[in-house]
Amino acid sequence: MKYTKTTMYFATEGKSTEEITDKAVYLLGGYTLTKHQGGWEGDNHIVEEESFSLEFILTQPRAEEIRELANYIKDKFNQSEVWVTKQDITNTIY
Repeated sequence: MKYTKTTMYFATEGKSTEEITDKAVYLLGGYTLTKHQGGWEGDNHIVEEESFSLEFILTQPRAEEIRELANYIKDKFNQSEVWVTKQDITNTIY
């Protein structure tokens, strides 16, 4: 069977992800949330940030729902962007 894995990458500014994960279940039926720690150089100091990836394994295209969730995340966490990647995968489930 063919599946599509969609992943969203975003930061939360330290806020809870509960509303996002609830909305992900409502729109897409489920999710996997992974926490990351990252950093970069900014204005003569290191900026460290906690960020997340939210993954969905889908059997049918859900572009409208994914766009709705990405925009919700942007608004909720005051982010300028949410990165979204899509990967077609073929998997055998045993």
